[in-house]
Amino acid sequence: MPYRNWVNRCSCDFDYTGNPTCPECGEPREHSGWAFSMHEAMARYQSLHRLKPSGPHRKMADEALRDLTVSCEACAGVGVLDAPRGFSVCAACRGLGSLLTVPEEVVDAIRARILDRYPEAAAERVVGFPGGPVIQDLRSGVMLGMELEPREEESG
Repeated sequence: MPYRNWVNRCSCDFDYTGNPTCPECGEPREHSGWAFSMHEAMARYQSLHRLKPSGPHRKMADEALRDLTVSCEACAGVGVLDAPRGFSVCAACRGLGSLLTVPEEVVDAIRARILDRYPEAAAERVVGFPGGPVIQDLRSGVMLGMELEPREEESG
């Protein structure tokens, strides 16, 4: 799940963004938006490019795919927006933070070239991302969406 970022109002040097109060002076900090955890950032990469987020293919993939997207203006490239009860997924980019500047077929052709050289780099979009928890399958290197079962209400 995305987490809130906070910035100092005080002059302290503390810069951990996940804390709503400055641990040095106790001053409240100002909410400055949202961010994804490392694993969510990996899931975003995998969902956007349909490639594993790490591995020997990354240099080739990053160079080949670099100029095919632009940062989403609606969410400033974050993928989520403030909402009355937390955050909402950006409708413009579907939470990916980026928009393609070329037809999907162009990306598919580049992806095919990458997979010709690195067939083990193939991955599918992460189901339920963003918004749900994600994990990395350490054996395969693929990011997976975790579908949570709704809790049954205990009757008393």
